[in-house]
Formats: sequence, C-alpha cells, structure tokens
Amino acid sequence: MSAPVRDPDGITVHYTHQLNIFHPGTWTYDVHVIGLGSLGSAVAFALVKLGLKRVKLHLWDADRVEPHNLPCQVIYRRCDIDSRTGVGRHKVEAATEFLGMFAEPTLEIVPHMEYVTADTPLSGVVIGCVDNMDKGRIPLWEAIQRAITEDALAVPLYIDTRMGGHQVQIFSVNPSDLD
Repeated sequence: MSAPVRDPDGITVHYTHQLNIFHPGTWTYDVHVIGLGSLGSAVAFALVKLGLKRVKLHLWDADRVEPHNLPCQVIYRRCDIDSRTGVGRHKVEAATEFLGMFAEPTLEIVPHMEYVTADTPLSGVVIGCVDNMDKGRIPLWEAIQRAITEDALAVPLYIDTRMGGHQVQIFSVNPSDLD
C-alpha cells in the first residue's frame, strides 16, 4: 500500500481506493498531454487526481480559453476570461494554475504554450487529445516517430483520443512495435 502523502497544508492524502488500478508511487514516466480541450483537460485533471508524483506532466496547447470552453472543458473557469475584453488566458497557463491546486507537491507541471510539431522533443507516455488531424495528429505522430527513431524506448506508449457527437474512441499504441 502507498504511504499517505502529506500536503504542505497538512492534509494527508490516501490513494488506497485506486491502488488496484493505478499506483502513483510506482509510476516513473513523464506524461505529455497534447491538446487541452474537452478530452485533454479531463485527462490532465484525472492524471493529477490519480496522484502522479516525482515526474513531469507536460501540457501542450497554444489556444486561449474562450467562453464556449467553459461548459465542457472541466478545468477552466470564468475568471480565466477577462470580462472587460473577452480575451481568455492561455489554456496551458490556466490549466497549470488549476491543476496545481490538486497536484502532489512533487509533480512538476510543465506548460508549453505551443502546438506540437514534427520537431517537438517527446519522451515518456504521450496522450494525444487534439481535435484536428492535419494540424494536430499528423505532426504529433511525426514527433513520436522521430523520438523512437533516436531511442526506441523514448515513447513506450501513445494514447490517441477522439471524440465526436456522442462517442469517444481511445486507441493505445506501442510506437516501437508497428507490426
């Protein structure tokens, strides 16, 4: 069983109800969440609530929070949009602040205010939550292929999420084993 974690505010957090599914104390891979829309924001929040610690959680998105994001993207709030100008904060900035309220003290949240390109260095588990094939998934897959060409174990798992209408699809791929 995982030892309880004491937050700086003195609250002891127990992860005992999830240890048969995920043990945060044994996780060693950095995680990249690519895209912080409906799926990406929920995935990032779930990862933080699972108790990731002693790794980096990379958040990638170049978009800003917009009013239509508030109902379906779980980590954004009204205060993330300037009511006078209507201009929202960058999603990675708002996400980093929000997730930081729930994160283990040893989890490093790394915001990347940019889109992933074929030249983006990636390593660890990559979760693609992008909503555009040409601008998102293709460059992301090219970045993963480049990473595993340099080191076959650089990206041991790629999870691709897709959503449309009333369905969600999740694909997991070992990028090094394309047979």
